[in-house]
Amino acid sequence: MFFIGATTMPIYAMCIVTAADNSDLPLIQIASGILIMSSLGSILGPMIVAPFMAAMGGEGFFAYGLGGMVLGAVWAFYRIWVIERPWQHEHKFAIMPRTSFVATEMADTDSADPGVDDTADPPAPPYQRG
Repeated sequence: MFFIGATTMPIYAMCIVTAADNSDLPLIQIASGILIMSSLGSILGPMIVAPFMAAMGGEGFFAYGLGGMVLGAVWAFYRIWVIERPWQHEHKFAIMPRTSFVATEMADTDSADPGVDDTADPPAPPYQRG
């Protein structure tokens, strides 16, 4: 079960990214629509898989999952082969700093407060004073 969850949960994020790349809608509308569809699948999925498990036992769960993944793969290959997409993105990739400039200035040791002596030993913790 761990591997099923580990491999199917990233599909939600990949759906959002793919939809955002191929749509002019705002990201919040895309993400909320995909979240609603995911929620409906979470509600209806157990009701649909129950007859499979009643008929085939535990193997019915995996047969249902396999059927869903085959349908998803067929849909993905259909989209790849039939739907025309541009080969270039609208914007070039922009390299962004890993942190903000404010955090960089705070961590800079050269711009320390001149009233603080950084060379002095820090005070001992209270349990070591004596």
